[in-house]
Amino acid sequence: MTIIILSLATFFNLIILHIKYKRERYSDMAIDIAVFIILGSILGGSVTGFSVSTVTSALVSLYLLSQPLGGHHAST
Repeated sequence: MTIIILSLATFFNLIILHIKYKRERYSDMAIDIAVFIILGSILGGSVTGFSVSTVTSALVSLYLLSQPLGGHHAST
């Protein structure tokens, strides 16, 4: 079950990062990546820590996709 959750979260995270890249929302991308790296480091690099950081990063990515930094929506 953990593998399925990690796979789905990673897939959606990569898709969202790709969308942000195409929309030139680099600051949002930087925050997404930083959240993943920081949480992964804090949680010690364990499988559980990786699971938490991946899912949390995906949720932050979704939030920033709907509410970009700066309060404006980029055109598609």
